[in-house]
Amino acid sequence: MKKNINLLQTKEKISEREIRLRRFLQVGSSLLLVFYITIVGALFSFRLIQDRESRLVGEKINRTESVIKSLKKTESLQITLKERLKALAALFKEGEIDYKDILVFLEDLTPTGVAFESIGFNKEGEIDITGSAENSLVLGEFLTNLAEPGKELKNIVLSSLRLVPEGKYEFNLKLLLEVS
Repeated sequence: MKKNINLLQTKEKISEREIRLRRFLQVGSSLLLVFYITIVGALFSFRLIQDRESRLVGEKINRTESVIKSLKKTESLQITLKERLKALAALFKEGEIDYKDILVFLEDLTPTGVAFESIGFNKEGEIDITGSAENSLVLGEFLTNLAEPGKELKNIVLSSLRLVPEGKYEFNLKLLLEVS
C-alpha cells in the first residue's frame, strides 16, 4: 500500500461553467447589495418625512384647537349678551316709550360740538341728559332746538352748568317727553 504524495500540485482547470457561475454570483451579490442599500435608504427617508409631516399636522391641530377654544369663548359671550339683550328688549317693550325714536329725535336736535355722556329715561317720560358743549354758542343752539314750539318736549330744566378749564361747558338737563 503505497500512496503517492505529490507536493507540487498543479492547479486544476476551472471549467467555463464555474467561471460564469462565479461572475454571476459576484455581479448578483453586488446588485443585491445595491438594491438592499436603496431599500434601506428609502425606508429611512420615508420615516424622516413621515415624522416631519406628523409633527406639522400635530402643530396644525394644536393651532386649530386654540382657535376653536377662542371661538367657543366668543360664542358663550355672544349667547350671554344675546340673553341680556333679550331681557333689555323685554324691559323696554314694557314701557310705552320707543327709546330708539327718542335717541334719533335727540340726535337730530343736537348740533355739532355737543356730546352726551349719559342719557337716562324713566317710564313717566322723564329724560336726564349729562353732557358737554364746546362753547356757549353751541350749548345755546342746543337748548333753543329743544325748546322750539311743536316739539314733544316740555319742562326743560338746565339743572347744572359748569365751565371747565378747557373752555368747555358741562351740563345736566332734565326734560319731560310727552307720552301719548
